[in-house]
Amino acid sequence: MSLSLNNVCVGEILAKISFSVDDGEVVVIVGPSGSGKTTLLQAIAGFIQPTAGNVVIDNEDIIALPPQRRPTGIMLERATLFDMSVRENVEFGLDDSSLTDKQRHDIADIVMSSLNISGLAQRDSASLSGGQAQRVALARTLVRRPRVLLLDEPLAHIESTVRTDIHRELLSQVHRLGLSALYVTHDMTDAFTVADRIIVLDQGEIVQEGRPEDLYLRPRNATVAKLMGIPNILSAANVSLIAPDKVLERLSGEVVIPPSMIELRPSEEHMVYGSVGQVLDCVYVRSHFIVYVETQIGTLVAWSKDRYEIGQSCRINVSYLWSFANTER
Repeated sequence: MSLSLNNVCVGEILAKISFSVDDGEVVVIVGPSGSGKTTLLQAIAGFIQPTAGNVVIDNEDIIALPPQRRPTGIMLERATLFDMSVRENVEFGLDDSSLTDKQRHDIADIVMSSLNISGLAQRDSASLSGGQAQRVALARTLVRRPRVLLLDEPLAHIESTVRTDIHRELLSQVHRLGLSALYVTHDMTDAFTVADRIIVLDQGEIVQEGRPEDLYLRPRNATVAKLMGIPNILSAANVSLIAPDKVLERLSGEVVIPPSMIELRPSEEHMVYGSVGQVLDCVYVRSHFIVYVETQIGTLVAWSKDRYEIGQSCRINVSYLWSFANTER
């Protein structure tokens, strides 16, 4: 494996952070604001000195190396390009004085071609769109041939129509070059799109890590559930009122129900009781409808292939739930 962190601490911000990232793997870091996500990347890049622990890349502890000597490349939220051409920006990343001009051109050409920006080579950086600028910033980072790629909200200001292409190009480079990639984001759509694994930070500690589907279906606590986009967090006693067949007497504490695990069916019963609810709102989000249903235990959020009208009665079927006590029914 290329990157390994062992009990890394940064003052009161990060406490004993330990995990590893394999070659060709993308690990996404998510967490509430102030949880230490950016601090973690800066500690790996060398911009912040950890107060304890080790950062190991390819079996070498790099904790004492300055940023310019670390085999890392970092991309920030906004592309910071120099007032020069795209080619000159990309070649600027090559700080090896032993390279000839032709070698610099050749290396830059290969990287620009792989990111589909060869046609921009002579453009002035100030004329680029946000998506084009981020591709150039990525190319400038990759010409250094880093072993570890650090990405801090790299697409936060890029329109959604462009994100898919950049995601695809980013993943292609990570896999082709065998990089270890850490990707910080607050956008769970981005996280689920690129992550092989997700790590959740909260108050400077890792509270859960695993595959995206594991965190979505089996969150460890309410913080993780909310980050995964699960709005239905209920007491086990309340769940028993709408889904008695899914709850046993020994189930206690809080329970989460992913919106995708709630099936709705039209009902002729004009009441709000038990597993029958009334639609408060219905919003179309391209692949499905988000339906807000009033129930006797509060508002539930469900995903549906069908449109429901406001005020319409519907029967609720819960196909899956998960308790924070790790009792699955």
